[in-house]
Formats: sequence, C-alpha cells, structure tokens
Amino acid sequence: MAREGPGLPVTKQTKTDKTAAEKGLRYHGFPVPDEWRQTFIDWTLNHACARKTLGIKYKYKTLAEWLLIHKSHCDRLMKRHGFMVGLRYDIWIRNNAFAFRPESGGEESFSDISIFKQDTADDAYGEAKDFDEIGVRCNPYAIGGPRCKWDVHTGAKPVPAAPAPPKQVANQNSDRGKANLPPKPPTAPAGSQVPTRPAKGGYKGNQFDPNYIDPRSIRNAGQPGDGQLAKYR
Repeated sequence: MAREGPGLPVTKQTKTDKTAAEKGLRYHGFPVPDEWRQTFIDWTLNHACARKTLGIKYKYKTLAEWLLIHKSHCDRLMKRHGFMVGLRYDIWIRNNAFAFRPESGGEESFSDISIFKQDTADDAYGEAKDFDEIGVRCNPYAIGGPRCKWDVHTGAKPVPAAPAPPKQVANQNSDRGKANLPPKPPTAPAGSQVPTRPAKGGYKGNQFDPNYIDPRSIRNAGQPGDGQLAKYR
C-alpha cells in the first residue's frame, strides 16, 4: 500500500509468513516508508500506485474502487480540517481493515473501506485538535517539517539530551608549587621513643657550683684577645 519515494523516511519491519513460522524461521522484509511522515504529494502518489496495483496487477477491481472512494473521504476531511485529520482517518481505516477480517457466508472477507466511518473521523479530528494540527495543510511531521522529530502519536517534543559534565583539569601551578617545597622530616612511629639532646653546658655533677667563677677569666680580663681590640702604633 505504500510507495518508497525519495526523501521519505523508512522503517525496518519484521515479517513472518505461515511457512516460515511452521519451520521456526524468521526473515526481515525490505524497508518500507513511514506513512505517518508522508507529505501530501507522497500520500497522493501512494494511493494512486496502490489502486493500480490492486486493480490492474492483482485484478481486485472492487477493492480498487473501494480505495478510490475511501480516498475521497480523506480528501474531504483534509480540505475541511487540515491534512493530519485526513491522514489519521486514512491510516486508521486501512489498519482496521487489514487487522479484522469479517466473515461472509462462512468465508473470510475484506472490510468495505468505502463506507464513511463518522466515529473514526471524530476521533481523528479530536486527536488533531489536541496536537494543534487543525488547519495545517501539509504534514508538519515530514522530513524538514517543523515537527519532523516530534512523536506523531503523542504530539510530544523530543527530549534534549543532558549536557556532558565538564572535564576537570588538574591545576598545574599548584602541583608545581608543591614540588618546590622542602620535604617534611620523617616522623617516628607511634609508641617509639625518640632520644633527646643533652642540655647545653655539658655534664653537671654533684659538686657543681652555679656561683663558681673561673680565676682565669679575672686574670685575663682587659687583655687583647678577650673581646677587646689591641692598639698598634
């Protein structure tokens, strides 16, 4: 039902046919266009290709006629309320037709998509109104559109990625200043005894007299060499 046109975003879809399912095999189909991102031109060409494929190649003339009438309903909604109302109605009706197959005379048949579904049209209008799409003539979610990165189904804007934290750069000046400092003296481990230096003045025995005056200091007082300058002529 969809044509792969230039510039149209594609999504990879996984498909499993009956024969492959019985054998436990799975294959991946070709990339198909994301129909929610179609422009008006892409959407119109896709419908034309689908009608020709169904009516001419596969000889499903009735289904091709139903599809043409269904497109006229979409065109009327687009003209009255905007492109997204008609696009939502179109996709919902076609998806429902392929998902649910009514039985007629004990045989599975295809839903008549030519019948206008007012309740589906009301839902399409309500959702387009909630997302502020009423009156928009082209798909805002298409590539290059103002909402090309928005969520079509929720109308939500993309969440910006959190900025990466700045990298911490080491302060080279502080490291350089630390390298010029003198090394710290080694510290003794806890519990060890560090020997202490003896007090200045040497050993003082039991006969030490703090008032004792050396007679040599009195005899040599006032002589050159004991803190006084000698006079020379």
